[in-house]
Amino acid sequence: MNFDILQEMPIPDEEFIREQDKLLAKVSRSLTNSLFSAFDKERSRFLTSNIKDKIDLIDLVLCKYFYGLDYEEILHIMNYDLEVRTGIKLQQPFITLVSQILSLKKSDPQADTSTLEAEIDQLVYELYGLTADEIAIVEESVNH
Repeated sequence: MNFDILQEMPIPDEEFIREQDKLLAKVSRSLTNSLFSAFDKERSRFLTSNIKDKIDLIDLVLCKYFYGLDYEEILHIMNYDLEVRTGIKLQQPFITLVSQILSLKKSDPQADTSTLEAEIDQLVYELYGLTADEIAIVEESVNH
């Protein structure tokens, strides 16, 4: 479930959660098994895209039974800003800048692309929410 939506949803009271213990146990087992099957040891990360359907199903169960949402509301949440979920919004600015750099270098291998490269750096800093001090540390380490 998307964090920006989840943070707006109230946490159900403890007694209600306890009443749903069997459902939570089943969902938990299912998710745990799926996550282990989607773990890439070489890259030390979960390949959640391989189990997206299972994650969406868990979202549906939690939204329906914990928050009493109808399917239209659940569908909206599951597809909320699909471009962000699939990485399209994040990737496009990078793709555009890299394409410009490659095009310039193709026509002139000596072309100065430092301005475009600096734009990519800024996008990365924004993506990771780096402070000015953290940016200075990164740039200092890269320049040495």
